[in-house]
Amino acid sequence: MEVLLVKQASLEGFNDAEKAAVRKFLFQAVDGHGKQGKTVWRRFWSRILKAEIGEMFRFITKQDRSGPYHRRTFAILQAVFDAQDRFHNFEQYLNWVKVGAAWVDWVAGPKGGIVPLPRSVSYSEADQDEFMQFTAQVMDFFRCEYAPRYLWRHLKPEQAGEMMRTIMGGFQE
Repeated sequence: MEVLLVKQASLEGFNDAEKAAVRKFLFQAVDGHGKQGKTVWRRFWSRILKAEIGEMFRFITKQDRSGPYHRRTFAILQAVFDAQDRFHNFEQYLNWVKVGAAWVDWVAGPKGGIVPLPRSVSYSEADQDEFMQFTAQVMDFFRCEYAPRYLWRHLKPEQAGEMMRTIMGGFQE
């Protein structure tokens, strides 16, 4: 997740008790992990405190991915893949799911048009918040009428939808 911070005011308007409370929160209630983490954390806040009003900072956070949540999402993806007859390669299927779920970046194509480029969901590229968003978008895509009809083209649309609901129901989705 990315947050753009803007220094709004100086600390001149804060009394000593307020400054002490802020310091206590930033360096005791929350702090960097280990010696290096503490150094980086203090340096970060020092830069903000010394900044001019209106100066901006880009703050990027990554929340560690939940292993059980990741495994559950991929178990659902795998169950749908195993039940369908359209794709023979999981990676191609996953790319199709990402495009259908709008988990893409829109980029210039080879002829100048705009094309969807599936985004990564690797641990290094998508933190827990991003992965939860990906999962929600995939579940919405699986629930739409298009995905089941495409995956089970030999079934009537209502049968294909029931197939998807049965698979997802096994995961309480």
